[in-house]
Amino acid sequence: MLLKLRKFVSSDVFLVIILFLLAAIVRLIPELKAGVWPIGYDTSNTYVAELASYHGPLINWVKTANIHYFLFLPLKYLGASPELIVKIFGPIFYGGLISCFYLFLRKFLKFNFLKAFLTALLVIFQFAALRISWDLYRNELALSFFFLGLIYLPKIFQFKNLFYFTSLAILVVLSNQLVTVMLLVIMIVYGLHFLRFRQWEGLAAVLIALVVSGTFFTVVLHSSGEILYDPHIIFTSEKHYIWRYFYQYDEIMPYQQLLNTIGGLVWLLYGWLIPAALYGLYLCRKNLVLMTMTVWLLLGTFSSLIF
Repeated sequence: MLLKLRKFVSSDVFLVIILFLLAAIVRLIPELKAGVWPIGYDTSNTYVAELASYHGPLINWVKTANIHYFLFLPLKYLGASPELIVKIFGPIFYGGLISCFYLFLRKFLKFNFLKAFLTALLVIFQFAALRISWDLYRNELALSFFFLGLIYLPKIFQFKNLFYFTSLAILVVLSNQLVTVMLLVIMIVYGLHFLRFRQWEGLAAVLIALVVSGTFFTVVLHSSGEILYDPHIIFTSEKHYIWRYFYQYDEIMPYQQLLNTIGGLVWLLYGWLIPAALYGLYLCRKNLVLMTMTVWLLLGTFSSLIF
């Protein structure tokens, strides 16, 4: 019995549980301080309003990348108020995200137990991660599926891994569009990697996953501007998305003010981590997924300064 307990304590399952509880407790603190009121903007403006008023076909939640509502439904059917439901799921989503990130570190980056645990622990207390946890539940859920999916990407040419990766990619698509784009970029770069080295089985597998998830994403993009959620609310979307990157920012704020704002935020969030981040980037420079993710997110962060 003692041997089994020792083995469990030294296992990934135990650390996943610990990290889930730690992250959930940290995220629970502002919920307790806020009393009956949910934390964040989207929680009240979108999630609570949706749970309180939506009476349409549930398939619309799938078509518009809102499958997180299906997780809310059991509590709603049990009579819980929309406000209470979103307060309960705030800590749950954050705990789930950190747990999936830990598994990504262990299974994809091959970190040892201590290194993966400390890295995940560091993320729990990051301002940016905590900000996302306030009300961006869709992003959190998509990132959880995203980290789990990447575990199966290196050996995607095996049918089992292809099935798991594609299934999780679909869940990413049905959860959040921003995370979907990042996943699609990684898949494209990984496919080009297979093509360069003429690894045809890997290339075929990536293309299958790309076509399937891309098809679902097309449905999401098409449906997000047409689905009727409430007799008085219609979600609309802009056409020609690419041109939104070429706004004249000078009409909104002077360039220097924009530079100071973005630079100040980056320094506030990550200034003390920059030396460690650069060293980590050097160590992981040969990891195609991490490099793709890093370049893509840096472009997104500073795109307004470029354009």
